[in-house]
Order: sequence, then structure tokens, then C-alpha cells
Amino acid sequence: MPGSRANSAHELRTPVAAALAQAQRLRHEAPPGPLRDRATRIEEALHALLRLSEKLLQLAKAESGGLLAETPQDVRGVITHVVDELRRTHPARLELSLPGEARIVSSIDPDALAILLRYLVENALKHGCPERPVEVIVSSDGELRVINGGAVVPELVLASPVPGRADGFAASVRLPA
Repeated sequence: MPGSRANSAHELRTPVAAALAQAQRLRHEAPPGPLRDRATRIEEALHALLRLSEKLLQLAKAESGGLLAETPQDVRGVITHVVDELRRTHPARLELSLPGEARIVSSIDPDALAILLRYLVENALKHGCPERPVEVIVSSDGELRVINGGAVVPELVLASPVPGRADGFAASVRLPA
């Protein structure tokens, strides 16, 4: 089942992206009024469908254990592509800092990295302070950080593997009384 879900998500992504490009073109070419408004609604619906297909791909990869690539590769292009894509809708709110011209080599699957980065940045944009930019920083040793301004949240504990198990990932938050 995970493999068929991944194939379906991949097969869905290309035509949705093509339809999205056409809707964006229509919106830009349409005169102000009902047609442009309808094109904007179509574009928003296609963005939602694209996000859903990415979440299906993420689920399939997690279920199949396909989060690592067979060989390490340079992921700089994946990172810049995702940030550039998100800058289209949030041009003034995203800052990217990469380590010089050096390659950023990782064994993470490029699709998994794109999904993870998009998820982190979208959450930072949604829940962060709108007056402060979201920073995407990759250090020379491969640490990826997404930083936003906003209210302090309760201490968050991350563990992998899950304590007492040989696998898994756990996120814990102690809810304030």
C-alpha cells in the first residue's frame, strides 16, 4: 500500500503543478473582476491539492522507511527551490542563509527533505510573528534550522528512537496547567 500511495502522489503532483501554472497565468492575464477572482480561487484550490499530494507522499515515505537516499547527494538545490517557491507567496518574510558555495551533502531523500522543509517553513510563517522574517539557515556541518519570532511555547522534547524502543520518533510537550 505505501508504494502505491507514493506512486499516486507523484502522478498527481505533475498535472496539478501544470494546472496551477495555467491558473496563475489566467489570473495574471484576466482583467480585474469576477474572472480574476475565480482564477484566484482555482489557484488556491490547486495549492491545497498540491499540499495534500505532498502529505500523501510524506505518509507513504514514512510508512516505507524511504526517508534516506541510497547514496548521499548535494541537497542545496532542493533547499533553494523550496524556499524560492515559498517566497512567491511570502516574498518579504523569508530569509535563506547557506554555507558559501560549498555543497550540502546529505543522505536524506530529496522529496523527504522538501516535504520536511516546506512543513517547517509553512508552520513558522503561520504561527510566527508577521512582522519578523522566517529564517532558513543551513550550517556548514549540515544542520538545518528554521527560525521564527513569536510567543514562547512550552519546552518541547524530541527523541529518536522512542525511549524504550529501537525505532520511531517522539515529540513531547508538557501542557501548562
